[in-house]
Amino acid sequence: MRNPVAHPLDPLSGEEFRAVASILQREHGVVAGAGGPATSNLGWRFASIELAEPGKTELRAFDDGGPPPPRRAEVICLQRSNNATYKSLVSLTDDRAESFEHIPGGQANFTVDEFVECDQLLRTHPDLIAALAKRGVTDMDLVFFDTWTYGDAVAPPEYRDRPDMCHTPSTSAHH
Repeated sequence: MRNPVAHPLDPLSGEEFRAVASILQREHGVVAGAGGPATSNLGWRFASIELAEPGKTELRAFDDGGPPPPRRAEVICLQRSNNATYKSLVSLTDDRAESFEHIPGGQANFTVDEFVECDQLLRTHPDLIAALAKRGVTDMDLVFFDTWTYGDAVAPPEYRDRPDMCHTPSTSAHH
């Protein structure tokens, strides 16, 4: 990929994001899945793609009129079917993945689409709908679900290492 930026610290462009995804698909089969939580082919989820900033020596050389340093991206992605997190370093300059490592026990950050999936799951769950109806709430459009994520330190033990965790705490009758 040609260097499309004026300065090595410029953020990744849309073209570069697409190139990163393409490289990981070609080299490691990383394909973002369109399926929801109930499907068997969940595919992958990109938790983050960000510029891997060049070192100070490379930047100084560039500022002194040298060539631009290689463009690289750091990637965190989640293989949703088995809740496996991977970290990758992708060279946009060389059009290849320099590394692609499974992070055992690692958990990719919760993404915006996962918040949406939890909301959709809760809005359509028959047990929750029935419980709310018992309390006189029948219009699900009037319900706000405040989805929170747990870090490993505070996650209840029965929910650790589960990619499908949607936990709704019990509430007292006056809530």
